[in-house]
Amino acid sequence: IIQKSTIEIFDNEEIFLIEFSRNFYHNIINIKDFNNNNIENILSEIINNNDQNMGKILELMKNYEENENLFSSIIGFFYQYGIGCEVDKNMALESYLLA
Repeated sequence: IIQKSTIEIFDNEEIFLIEFSRNFYHNIINIKDFNNNNIENILSEIINNNDQNMGKILELMKNYEENENLFSSIIGFFYQYGIGCEVDKNMALESYLLA
C-alpha cells in the first residue's frame, strides 16, 4: 500500500499564530519579574515586530479552527491582563481550563 504524503499549506495567519505562540511562550518562560508591564511589553514587542494589533491577534486565536485548545492559555493571558480586550477574569479562567 502506498500512502500519499500530505502537505499542509499554512496561510499567513496560521504561520503568524504559530510563530507568535512560540515567541510568546519563549519570552514568558524567561520573565524574571512577573508583572503586568512585563507581559504587556513582551506582547507589544512581538506584535509590533509583526505589524499586527492585539485585538486582531486575539480574534485570530479565538477563531482558529484546527485546535481550540492550541492557544487557550495565551487567550487566557489576553483576558486576564486586558490585552486587546477588556479585562475579563471569567473568560481568562475558562480559557485556562481548556489548556
